Amino acid sequence: MSDRLVIIDMQNDFHPSDKVIKRVVEKIEKYKSNKCKIYMTMDTHDADEYSALPESKEYPLHCVKGTDGHALVDDVGIALALYRKDCKIFYKNSFGCTALVNALLEDCVPGDRIEICGVCADICVIANAIMIRSALYKNDVYVDFTATEATSPDAERAARCIMESCNIIVN
Repeated sequence: MSDRLVIIDMQNDFHPSDKVIKRVVEKIEKYKSNKCKIYMTMDTHDADEYSALPESKEYPLHCVKGTDGHALVDDVGIALALYRKDCKIFYKNSFGCTALVNALLEDCVPGDRIEICGVCADICVIANAIMIRSALYKNDVYVDFTATEATSPDAERAARCIMESCNIIVN
């Protein structure tokens, strides 16, 4: 058994708070020192195709590949810089990432612990957490709310409640 860290969308366009950035960097350092695998998603859009996505009806264009907004937050990028060979990165244009789930299915054995952090708790974090919980039903799935944030306090409470209802361990 081993631990896996999943980092969701720690990118400039999402403006994660300094507190969340610090906690995610601490987690990266902990997982690196324990030689655990890290998986990371990056929201990735094409400016010419974004308007065709259902997401475009609710959210402005963001995380356009090749822009500063698409890039990782500096401190997270620095923390991962020397660890890239042990970090799988998944570029996604949707809230959830099936390639991430498939990689975890391939890499994990029953009993592996999967911890999720990043942004936004009420959008991409919850989508991926539920997908992971559903596919890796023999594994404990955690979301650390000290290393994630939502679009609002009400959205955070709702996301926490839904995740707990889905047997995701929230701390």
